Amino acid sequence: LTSSHLLNARPRIVEALARVCRRKRSRAMPSGRVTGIITSWNQARPGKRNSEGFGFVTIDGNEQSKKTDLFLYADNIKDSKLRSEAKIFGLKSGQRISFMVQEPKSARHESGSAVDVLPESSGGGGGGGGGGGSRGGRGGRPP
Repeated sequence: LTSSHLLNARPRIVEALARVCRRKRSRAMPSGRVTGIITSWNQARPGKRNSEGFGFVTIDGNEQSKKTDLFLYADNIKDSKLRSEAKIFGLKSGQRISFMVQEPKSARHESGSAVDVLPESSGGGGGGGGGGGSRGGRGGRPP
């Protein structure tokens, strides 16, 4: 193999890489925050180190399939309350979440991952109980 062979092959290699990139871009994942539902959840196996549980998410408007579902690790959940719930009890199918989509890290994996996951706000303003202390009792002025 001479250097002239390599120089002649170079444009073909560049064109092949460009075709692959165009194909990948045509199936581009959404950018920005999106919403979806948990389709399934697999609880961590007891005794297995570094196993926190994982599941699959379908983006709103997509049909559920192996190609469009996103992978979700419990550790990718940003909201601490939801992350604890996922690790301890698991997440329920149909639970609504919002998230960012991360492209697949390798060509072997078809689907991307849901990251920066937050519970989908239900639109209502959360209340919170007031702390009401006791009014009677000791101290204070006598009647």
